[in-house]
Amino acid sequence: MNKTMKRALLIVGGVAVACGVVWGILTLARNARRGNVDVYAVSDFSMTNYWGDTSQTSGMVSTDQMQKIFLSDTQKVKQVYVKEGQTVRKGDKLLSYDTTLTALDIERAQIDYERQQLQQETAKKELERLLLAQNQEELQAAIDELTAQIDELIKKNQEQWYDANSVPIPSITTVEGKATALQGNGSKEEPLYFNWNTEDSLSEENLIKLLPVDAEEAYVVLVIRKDNRSQHQPVAYITLRLELESVSPITPEPDSSGTGTQSGTGADTGSEPADGPDTETGEGGQTTDTPVTSEQKLNYYYENLPGIEWQDPEVTTDEIRELQKELEELQKLLEESYPKEELIKMIRDKNKEIAQMDTSIKLAKVNLEKVKKEVGSDTVYSELEGTVKAVRDPNSGDFTGSEAVVEVSGGGGYYIDGALSELELGTVSVGGTVQVNSWMTGASCEGEIVEISDYPTDNANSWSDGNSNVSYYPFKVFVSEEANLQEGDWVEMSYQNTAGDDGNTMYLESMFIRSENGKSYVMARGENGKLEKRWVQTGRNLWGSYTQIRGGLTVDDFVAFPYGRDVAEGAGTTEATPDKLYNGM
Repeated sequence: MNKTMKRALLIVGGVAVACGVVWGILTLARNARRGNVDVYAVSDFSMTNYWGDTSQTSGMVSTDQMQKIFLSDTQKVKQVYVKEGQTVRKGDKLLSYDTTLTALDIERAQIDYERQQLQQETAKKELERLLLAQNQEELQAAIDELTAQIDELIKKNQEQWYDANSVPIPSITTVEGKATALQGNGSKEEPLYFNWNTEDSLSEENLIKLLPVDAEEAYVVLVIRKDNRSQHQPVAYITLRLELESVSPITPEPDSSGTGTQSGTGADTGSEPADGPDTETGEGGQTTDTPVTSEQKLNYYYENLPGIEWQDPEVTTDEIRELQKELEELQKLLEESYPKEELIKMIRDKNKEIAQMDTSIKLAKVNLEKVKKEVGSDTVYSELEGTVKAVRDPNSGDFTGSEAVVEVSGGGGYYIDGALSELELGTVSVGGTVQVNSWMTGASCEGEIVEISDYPTDNANSWSDGNSNVSYYPFKVFVSEEANLQEGDWVEMSYQNTAGDDGNTMYLESMFIRSENGKSYVMARGENGKLEKRWVQTGRNLWGSYTQIRGGLTVDDFVAFPYGRDVAEGAGTTEATPDKLYNGM
């Protein structure tokens, strides 16, 4: 290597070292100027022992090689055809009964089922509003969008209505010499309304047709509409008082030339008549006094009639009314401006309410199917080949309504289908037990998981997870025939979900969690009191507000709100209360 090359390398190396020193100095200076970052106790923004950790799912009971016949409150046994220990074949009569149910009971059950469905849909809409209210800007944007949608629908409906109903306004047309008013009785409080064609003049000949029969005075409103089209929006009003004036006929006297007449001037009304398009008047505004008859003439006067307006046609549809109701609810949420912690509680409560409604809906559906079945038939037949295991007398004092009147067994039991989240696949296995509770009878029993599907389903009745981004896998539970269940009954199944390392789990408010390259992290206080990027294992999402922490963080840690110029690894920390964070957001 020659001297020139060595000198060049030394120069480059020296420049690099100098740049490194300068960068280090700048970094130290920047960190020195950076203030401490507030950190908050995880325990203040998290929850443990969430009820959802005991996972729940619901399903319908089916039977395998067994049949139990229960009586409802409206059924009475008419005759039992079998005895205990008897062997029966499929299609044999088991019993018959009388029922007091009618088609009206079916209709009532149907209404109850639909009513509960509607209540749940309403609750789901309320939940959507609460989720939206967590961000005031998004809430305002939704209000603006909904307002514009309503205005557009109203405008569209008005235009369609006008196009369908509007015809050109004709000149004054009459029936037996009188025009027909749109509304009113002619009093000052309820004047007569007439569509008025702007090509018609305010002449005595036209106006006399507006005066009711045998009336000497009337208040009228002439409605001038856009494009002289009926039903189009009014663009102007002319408000008048019409008055018939008696005129005494005057016998004409010859003038000096022996020809010509003098006309009467009429009675003094005490007010100035209005200008008419066909009259020549001074500033006083008196009309021409061409008499209608030889004894009467019509005067008209402009009158100030307060409150004159024409109602547009009713074009508000059910769709628009629903949107207006939704708009009112959103505006109410914006005005209330609930604190974040209160909104989270409201969201949590609404989710539970919806889950409870789900139970009520399924019970109502089961009841509807039972009512339909009762009304449709009065005889029950065996559905399998087997042995009659029990026959009970419903009139006996030992009989309870929760027992089956007749039981037939072919050596089977009950099966119930449920669903579990993909996050639970490693924590629930074949051979595990579940607790089963009947919604219809309240009976409780234990079942065994006998099958877990390898393929997810699109239709899972699971309450165990609020995360719509995960898949659900069907599983099957077997319950022995001794259990007091009914075919077609809806039941709730509970099973322990040990998703955490120690069977416990924690949910942290989602605003503290960020992601990078598909992984989640929080800005947590390290052992040295400085901020550090802490990678965490996450699970399910609750209500869009909480995220399950399955590892990497404990309730004893402190975390920072992970946004802002000063929030960086190595920054100093200061413990703060939740109020400081909420007030600063």
